[in-house]
Amino acid sequence: IREFPFLMAAKEIRARLKAAKAAVGKKDFHEVRKLCQEVFSVDESNYTAHVFAGLAELELGQPREAGHHYRTAIGLQPGEQLAWKGLADFYDKHAPSNRGEREEAVEAYQKLLTFVQSDPPKLRSTLKKLTDVHKTLGNCSQAVACYSHLLATYHHGDAPPTDTEPLGELWVEVTEYLLEQEPAVLTEDTWEMLERGLAAVVESPAVSESVKRDVRAKYIQKTFDKFTHHSTRDGQLEERLRKECHALIGQDPTHLSSLVVLARLTLIDTLIELPKMESHSFRVEGSQWPSLFRSLSPEGGEGAGAGASGLVCLGQAIVCGGEGRWKDAGEMVIRGVSLSPELTEGWLLATLIHLHLCDFPAAQQEAIHGLTIVDKAPAFVRKEFENQLKLCLAQAYLGVKGKDSIEKALTLLNELFQVTSHESHVTTQLVRAHLLQGNVSRAEELVKGLQAKCGSGSHAVLGLEGELSLAQRDYQKALELFTSALESQPTCADCHFARGRVLWETPGGDRVQAYSVFLQAAKLHPFNPDIFLHIGHYQKLVTKDLRRAVKCYQKATELQPSHMEAAVALGDALFTLGDEEAAFKVYTRVASVVPQAEAKQAWVRMGLYQRKSGLYSEAIKSFQNALAANLSDRHCWECLGEAYLARGSHNSALRAFAKAVELDPRSLYCLYQIASIKQVLGQLKEAVSEYTAVLELEPSYVPALKGRGENHLLLARLALRENFDGRAVDHVSLALSDLTRAAGLRPQFTCLWKLIGDCCVALCDVAPQVARPSVPKVLRGQSTSSSLECDVIEKRELLLIGCRAYGRALQLSPDSAFLWHDLAASYYHLGKSGSGAGRAGGAGRAGGGTVEDFHTALNAAKKAVSLQTQDPTHWNMLGIIAARPEVDNSALAQHAFIMSIQVESNNVVAWANLGTLYMKHGNIKLAHQAFRNAQSLEPGFVQAWIGQALVAESIGHSDSMDLFRHSTELAYHPEGSTGYGYWVCHTLCSIDPKLILNPGGVSLNPTAQAGLLQARDCLQKHVERRRDDACAYNLLGLLYEQEGLYRQAETAFSIAAGLLSDERDAARLSGVQANQARVLSALGRHSEALPFSSTLCQLGGDPHNQLQLALALFRSQKYTDSTQVYEQALAAVTEGKQRSAILTAVAMAAFAMGNHDKCKTTLFKAFQTPPPSLHGLVSLCVFGCLCPGLELTLIQAALLEIAQALELPDDAAVLLHPSCVQTLKTMMVFLRQKKQAAECVDTLQSVLEQLPELKQPTVPPPLSLTLNFIEGASPADALRFAQRLVHAYPSNVWSQALLMGLLDGGLRTKYKQMVSDNVQTELSSLSLRGPLSRWRQSLQKELLELQKWTIGVK
Repeated sequence: IREFPFLMAAKEIRARLKAAKAAVGKKDFHEVRKLCQEVFSVDESNYTAHVFAGLAELELGQPREAGHHYRTAIGLQPGEQLAWKGLADFYDKHAPSNRGEREEAVEAYQKLLTFVQSDPPKLRSTLKKLTDVHKTLGNCSQAVACYSHLLATYHHGDAPPTDTEPLGELWVEVTEYLLEQEPAVLTEDTWEMLERGLAAVVESPAVSESVKRDVRAKYIQKTFDKFTHHSTRDGQLEERLRKECHALIGQDPTHLSSLVVLARLTLIDTLIELPKMESHSFRVEGSQWPSLFRSLSPEGGEGAGAGASGLVCLGQAIVCGGEGRWKDAGEMVIRGVSLSPELTEGWLLATLIHLHLCDFPAAQQEAIHGLTIVDKAPAFVRKEFENQLKLCLAQAYLGVKGKDSIEKALTLLNELFQVTSHESHVTTQLVRAHLLQGNVSRAEELVKGLQAKCGSGSHAVLGLEGELSLAQRDYQKALELFTSALESQPTCADCHFARGRVLWETPGGDRVQAYSVFLQAAKLHPFNPDIFLHIGHYQKLVTKDLRRAVKCYQKATELQPSHMEAAVALGDALFTLGDEEAAFKVYTRVASVVPQAEAKQAWVRMGLYQRKSGLYSEAIKSFQNALAANLSDRHCWECLGEAYLARGSHNSALRAFAKAVELDPRSLYCLYQIASIKQVLGQLKEAVSEYTAVLELEPSYVPALKGRGENHLLLARLALRENFDGRAVDHVSLALSDLTRAAGLRPQFTCLWKLIGDCCVALCDVAPQVARPSVPKVLRGQSTSSSLECDVIEKRELLLIGCRAYGRALQLSPDSAFLWHDLAASYYHLGKSGSGAGRAGGAGRAGGGTVEDFHTALNAAKKAVSLQTQDPTHWNMLGIIAARPEVDNSALAQHAFIMSIQVESNNVVAWANLGTLYMKHGNIKLAHQAFRNAQSLEPGFVQAWIGQALVAESIGHSDSMDLFRHSTELAYHPEGSTGYGYWVCHTLCSIDPKLILNPGGVSLNPTAQAGLLQARDCLQKHVERRRDDACAYNLLGLLYEQEGLYRQAETAFSIAAGLLSDERDAARLSGVQANQARVLSALGRHSEALPFSSTLCQLGGDPHNQLQLALALFRSQKYTDSTQVYEQALAAVTEGKQRSAILTAVAMAAFAMGNHDKCKTTLFKAFQTPPPSLHGLVSLCVFGCLCPGLELTLIQAALLEIAQALELPDDAAVLLHPSCVQTLKTMMVFLRQKKQAAECVDTLQSVLEQLPELKQPTVPPPLSLTLNFIEGASPADALRFAQRLVHAYPSNVWSQALLMGLLDGGLRTKYKQMVSDNVQTELSSLSLRGPLSRWRQSLQKELLELQKWTIGVK
């Protein structure tokens, strides 16, 4: 009681349920809900309460709670009707939203059926609802079963139904539902139900006629879909389909659906029965197409759709083809497939028609598209249509006749042959494919197989045998076979054309008869372009009527725009007629419609036209497209190379010609082009090799001879620019040999004679001693049996040959201004060849040049100017010749140079020449202005800089040396070389030595050294060209001497002296001899230097000459004579420093003679002569150390004087010889060993600290200093010092010996032995003579002492 404060008795529950029932009657559903809740609070499993609650919730808009109560009630009492009816009412008001609810609704309706079997209206209503739910669920079979049950309710035994109107509507609903289903869903039972429904609908008087037509039309479409999905043709179903179509047409003759179905069936039948295009016509006799066209039309009323119009167009195409109107058939079939693109049979029909029209590209596209949608074709003809489309596609590929197309056709035909080998038309096309490919043996096998199947007398076999015989060049047999084939089928156009081809190709055949046969074939098949192509060939080759041929070729290209052979023939004919633009359009059109790989001939011709028209980039693209078809075509690579070459793309052209040579290594033209391109690119040596390869194949190939000769000439000029004169002479000899051979083969070629002249003039600036080339005897006027026999000739004769070569060229081209210019230059150089000029006056000598040569050159230059007045080079040449002293026409020269500048305002050469002319006449201001203009126009023009340097030199400006230096950096020029060499020597002699020497006075500083080397290189180049310039040789010798290259300097001075031996100016000769004597003394060849020194002293009392003679005598160990000469020089010298130095030299001579007293006295005199010589002071210190008893006072005094001299601001230490510095350091070691010399050591230490460090990394410190350090160091420090010494001076033997001596211990034995071996190897490798051999002996002795000392240290 405590848990249930309110308990309700069963009587009270019944009372509340009764009240709830009353509330339901009153539509008070809130009260019903309340009462039910009270019941649920006591009894949750009350069936009636759940039913009432479900109804209340349903009416109150709570479907979820209503469904819950109904399901709970059903679960409590499944056999009771009330809950099931409530759940059904629930789904009536609220349609199930998901599959679970629908399945629950099906269960409810099915349960409800068990309760309403005796009530027909409720039974029909419930069945209708159940059917709708099954239809929603997609349960077709259950829905059909419900429809059957529902239909049965209208029948009572065998009595007819009483209510026909609802029954008719029900049959319409059933039939439409079944017609909406997919064919795969309809089983045999459902299909039988569909047919019963159709019959009931058609027979029902309660159904309107329009509904009957719609149902029948839908049935026809559904039946056609089922018919097309059958893998085999169902005759009964097709008969039923046709029957219904005719019935519907009878009911409504304009109804499209039945007409469309009948049209498709007829189209399928037509394509199945269609012959394989052998008769070139469709069979339409007795077909249904005409009657169908009367019913179907493209404008067929409201229901006329694209499908009906497409079928009409396809049918019209068949009728047009049957009537021979093939163009109309082509137009209609294109319209048909565009209106009905889903019909596979339409694409097959289009392919067949375009094959007959020989429009093979269109046929290819249509066949390919048809194969992509072949799955949409009726199943029972799908495979047959697929095979037909593949066969048509193969025929289309064969019609194109390209290599790739034939391969594709063979692939398709082989595939078809494997599955349909019994089909003769497949074998026929396969044979033709093999014949086009050139595989005659395989074609013969196939023909034999076909002959075994079809018999030898069949039309197809005879035709194939004829084609096989034609391919085998058996023309007579082929003619007989084609004649036999025509007897069995006289209207076969292909046989007529093949017979005409036999007559045409037969050697000596009757081409007129062939022409007649071609005409007959054209009448039978006017769409075959090959027929009109051969008719065009007849007009072109036999009747020679190009205009008629063009019409025939045009006809062929109109029939088949992609026919490559016809298009090429048309273009070639138009080219022959001169209409090149029209021909180019033909090539362009055919190349745009034919695959790139098949349009090679068109691309090549397009490229040739574009290259001829200057469209080089377009030509390149055309040739590249042509190569895409065949990369192994050498001619295409040649054309591509020529196009690249015309555009200026030399590297690309080179690669193209190289590829052509790979394909044909004996192609002279390609090899020649490779050589010429390398010549243009500056690869001259490679070009010579390429020209040689051409001449190995064809020795008399004139272009190659000319090219190789021209390359040798270019190599010669390049060698001249680099001052390799000997190499240039060799190249000129080779060039003359090749060009002479070429001129002998083609003497009428002006260019060959001009090149011969250029070769001869090329060596005009080379020294006569070097310019001695080998020239063929033919050029010298000597008749010889072989043009290869040569003579070595002099420079002047070479220039004469050049003049004659230019003269021969002028005989061939007398109005060539450039040849007259070259002739003038040749005579100008011929006149110069007899004279030479150096920088200094008097350095040149008049030679064999004649005034007539220069006047001849002047006349030739005037002729060149008269022929071409607007060429500045001719005026410039005229001015150069007129300015020569032999002509001496300065006014003409000035006029010519000014005219050259007026013709070409930026003519730097003319400005420089004008400036030179002004310099010659002393007009410095105008010369400077002219040279400045030349510099502004071209800053790198060397002659302008040289001119400015000469101007600066003439006015004494300090920039002259820098200007000469800059000119040598730009390029070699004789005037610039000698000028810079002169200024370098002048600078070295005139400036303070401390400005050009390194610290310590050992060598030149880097700046001075670079200038010296640059000047020396320039002079070396100059004397190679001007071997008669004594001034240049003298300057070169001075520079060599400054570098310490005394042997080279002596050679240069000797040559200079030889050149000046005939000069009257003895001063120049004496100067050179003085230089020579000085260098000989430096070389130790004192005896050779004595005569020159003696001669110089006899010429005058110059103290320098006397000192040089004294030094030579001293070094020749003639000390007495040396002393006398020194004393004579001393008497002539008044300056204190020079007198002190001479006294020091006298003291040395006295010491050498053993007269120590005189030596000491003379050194004191030198010491007392202000300012004393530093070398004399050092000598006095050494003398003090050598004197018995060690005169420390003398040494101290000398050292103090040295210290005072070093403190002077003139930096005297720079002039102190390095040997003196080393002597002072050695003296330091010596004096440290003397305890009484401590004061001298301190003074000497201060002196050494003032001296600059010698920067000589390759010269080790003296041995005595090294030993002195090691004596005072620990063994470890000594070893480290020795190791550093070896690293610093690895090439010195004694440093390794010192390390060897310091090594000891077992671990160092191996290394010690290695070092010892190195020392012995170094000593044994020294192959020295003279003083150096004595040095080696002393070194070995010192090494032994060092080893003994190291043993003592250890």
